[in-house]
Amino acid sequence: MPQSEKKFLFSDSLLAKLSLLSFFLVTFVSCARHDIKPQSSQAPAQLTKAAKIYVSIPEDGNYYENKPYVGSGKMVAAALVSELGKYANKVFMGVQAENMSQATLTAQKLSTRYLFFSEILHWEDRATEWSGKPDRLEIKVKIVEVSNKRLLDQTILTGNSSFFTLGGDHPQDMLPKIVNDYIVLLFKGNQVDVFSE
Repeated sequence: MPQSEKKFLFSDSLLAKLSLLSFFLVTFVSCARHDIKPQSSQAPAQLTKAAKIYVSIPEDGNYYENKPYVGSGKMVAAALVSELGKYANKVFMGVQAENMSQATLTAQKLSTRYLFFSEILHWEDRATEWSGKPDRLEIKVKIVEVSNKRLLDQTILTGNSSFFTLGGDHPQDMLPKIVNDYIVLLFKGNQVDVFSE
């Protein structure tokens, strides 16, 4: 076989191996992952469509040297408000971080049916593109029926970013997908068609 043909076959073989490697990297390594973990053996609560909801703002998350990621609490609350707005008659969002007692009182004053009270358990913003360590978040969400203060649901939402990134990714970038999947479970995907008081 001529030398030129051998080089051509070698190049084709190398190209095929590189293509296969790229496929596995993109498919298995770069995928972001998230999980929804109910904290009871019961099925997730099924909420009434078109109810009024109050979403409290959690304390900002922190990870490195206990320094808070400023604004992360509002990001979590805003993500919940954005998705709940597809189902609820009206969604109110807090103006500052509140504990459970404060949030319940605010929800009562607003005459809402449900309180979404969240807590950031973990918020880790990494330079994944050079460290290889993914961004991580873990958020506990409690749903309380305001009238009787009954806990309807408690779930932990977790997320890990992809390992393969060109930079610029942050934990909050995972929120829309994770929160959307969780809210869909609560309302069985039935969005509000007509808002009515």
